[in-house]
Amino acid sequence: MAAQDISVACRAFIAKRACNATAASYAEKIVALFVLLQELDFKLVPWDGKSGQAIVDRNDLVIVYLAGAPTDPSWARTVGEAGQEMQDIAKEYGVPVEASKHAPYMVGTRELPTVSLCLSWNPAFIRLAGFASSTFCIAAPCVFNHYNAVVSAVEASQPGLSKLFKNSVYPTAVFNFGPKAVTFPH
Repeated sequence: MAAQDISVACRAFIAKRACNATAASYAEKIVALFVLLQELDFKLVPWDGKSGQAIVDRNDLVIVYLAGAPTDPSWARTVGEAGQEMQDIAKEYGVPVEASKHAPYMVGTRELPTVSLCLSWNPAFIRLAGFASSTFCIAAPCVFNHYNAVVSAVEASQPGLSKLFKNSVYPTAVFNFGPKAVTFPH
């Protein structure tokens, strides 16, 4: 399959997971998926979940980059600390985690800047943001450089704007209080 043949989503996407699926029905669906992917000439690419892995189309165009994880033994602790901070913030600001499984919920506009700032000052989130930005730089250096130049120009022309994370090229972030996150079409 070539990247130009793939439809691009321009609206929100919600994947629905069946809550009452049995192991047998799940296995049947996996087998059916593998058969379909073979029919579409997809290639199964083994991935350990730790190292970076580019996924390319038949023209060797990178269409997905699987970031993996840093080899630093403290990375798992960082991820755990970020998860704990999300739970703590959800409790403190009354984000109804159970209710958010069924419908979108937005923290009130009064609390939103406080929540974002709390998370953006957290060392675990700073580290996660830096890793995401570094991965972008490694996976697509030309796009990264262009993106960085545009974001820097916007920041220079708008002194009141600032990125949430100084160690990241990304000017914004989305914090999904899960375990399921949905969005309104936009």
